[in-house]
Amino acid sequence: MLRITRMIAVGALVLGACAGNRSEPVRIWTSEPAIADYISRYNADREGAPVEVRAIERGSGYRELSGAESPPDLIIDRHLVKPAARSIFETVEGLIGDTGGRYYRSLLEGGRIEGNQYLLPLSFDVPAVMFAEAWDPPQDDRRTIDLIELREAAAAFNAIADGRAERLGYSPLWQDDFLRAAIDMFGVRFRSGPDEMPLWSRDGLQEMLDFLGTWSEGENAGAQTELDFQRRYLVAPGNRAVQNGIAGFWYTTAASYYSLPDAERTGLDVRWLSRDGVLPVGDRVLYAGVPRSAENRSGARQLLRWLTEEAVQSRLISANARAHEPQFGFAGGFSALHTVNERVLSETHPEMTGRVPVNAELRRPDIEHPLWPGMSSEVIAPWLANALRGEEQLALRNRLEGWIRQQEL
Repeated sequence: MLRITRMIAVGALVLGACAGNRSEPVRIWTSEPAIADYISRYNADREGAPVEVRAIERGSGYRELSGAESPPDLIIDRHLVKPAARSIFETVEGLIGDTGGRYYRSLLEGGRIEGNQYLLPLSFDVPAVMFAEAWDPPQDDRRTIDLIELREAAAAFNAIADGRAERLGYSPLWQDDFLRAAIDMFGVRFRSGPDEMPLWSRDGLQEMLDFLGTWSEGENAGAQTELDFQRRYLVAPGNRAVQNGIAGFWYTTAASYYSLPDAERTGLDVRWLSRDGVLPVGDRVLYAGVPRSAENRSGARQLLRWLTEEAVQSRLISANARAHEPQFGFAGGFSALHTVNERVLSETHPEMTGRVPVNAELRRPDIEHPLWPGMSSEVIAPWLANALRGEEQLALRNRLEGWIRQQEL
């Protein structure tokens, strides 16, 4: 909330600073507070079209844009890769030219539809787990822990007697964010079908339920044991339970972990969470798009060109690392330009040395259902948790049909 408040304040300062400029303003909607900080630098460094910043809720940009009477000139948000992206955004092919090799290939492809680039990736975050004594990482150059390795290490950490746990490595039921990451890891891929009803991989969903159910029942003595442990011991933030040796692991993301104060990370280590060598980043890619109905598309493209320059990103990362409230990486995560991560992050964040994700680890983001991510947080993750506890009475399709009807009211 403090970051959003600061973001709105920065937007107001930007407007005030540009009030005397007669050129046509550039209007931007963004859910990422760091972007507002960057815009203030953009206006301070050059003359030209002023930039007006409006803060939006993360993941809401596509929905708001679809019904906007006065659309922005540029929108920067997550969850923009939708079925209608080709019809509401104009191509930005000219901003890439022969520099496409700077980008993570899969992220760039995620914004490409039928051979044309409609969305440009700016940054991404990766799922991760923090740990202390529960796992001794192999002495190799891996940046990740595989999901099966996590389950095995968490089980080995358990201390359970007579159905009561004094120590648990990890439970899939503790964090909905973990369940949402698992959807991506198992390739369940909810997408649009007839009448906007979602389609998904039934095999992927069943495989995920089998894997997580075996974890809960076979390794942790069942859902009741896990939930009793959570009520007794996990009243403080999860990182403290790991530091105190009560829990073995806690789910997080790279940006969330490195945004913690140093004291909150004392004694902890972190690895990116993967499955079969793939990092699930689909829900965590920050894209930029220029709406077809924008009034100042040229100004938006100029700003977007600036934001995707390697030198600019390097300066912004270095400046943020020296700030009073340091920020991790670029625009809330790793830069979508792998060259920037490789050259700059190891300097500003020495702990990133050898941990920057590589092209081969990232899979192209799926084209999301129009009602994602609300569908994920409000229906699918709760349904998964209930199913794993043995409390779910309705099929997932029935839950989704009822929820979608409510969205149409």
